[in-house]
Amino acid sequence: MGVRDQWRESRERAAAEAEERRRLEGQAEGVYLSTLPTGPHAFEEIGVMWGERADEPDAALRELRLTALGQDCDGVLGVGLCGVTEPDPYNSHFTRGRFVAYGTGVRWIDG
Repeated sequence: MGVRDQWRESRERAAAEAEERRRLEGQAEGVYLSTLPTGPHAFEEIGVMWGERADEPDAALRELRLTALGQDCDGVLGVGLCGVTEPDPYNSHFTRGRFVAYGTGVRWIDG
């Protein structure tokens, strides 16, 4: 396999991953988020969860929704945001701030 074939496969794989992420983000929009410790339905707790680090608070909340979706949660209660600092990957003399959203994942109890 030549370099062009590897590049083409890499590009196609990245496009497929981006499409899958868009699909999941669309589904994740249905995950209920609340800063309150209670929701609109009776629920069972799944556990504490957090999303991936993100550059913006809104992106951190999207990441939390994706994590909750991956755990088959209907919502996340007690949502909070925290700031974390990590080394800047482009300049070792600086750090950058990132955001992480966290909360308690829940499933609604039917009936």
